[in-house]
Amino acid sequence: MNSITSKLLSILENRAFGSDEVDDAQAVKAVLDEVMGTDLELICCNLFNFTSDADIRMKDRQYRRFQENELDTLIKLLKADDLQDAKAISFLSGAFGY
Repeated sequence: MNSITSKLLSILENRAFGSDEVDDAQAVKAVLDEVMGTDLELICCNLFNFTSDADIRMKDRQYRRFQENELDTLIKLLKADDLQDAKAISFLSGAFGY
């Protein structure tokens, strides 16, 4: 695992991740600036969907579980250095179909 993946993991493993849209988006953006043109670029872009949905997670318990499960899966995949499967993680669901 390279240092930038470790940096992203340290951001994601912070249990407060997802509670402050602005701080979280800025932290992900800082990583994104370093990973443009790599597999981590798409992963970071997908994370913006998670950071922008804090209000929905507060109102919708089922959606919160869906997104938090996806985040947990992403963390496991990054730890396993499985970027191919990590790129497939989505924090959006089809019409809230979870």
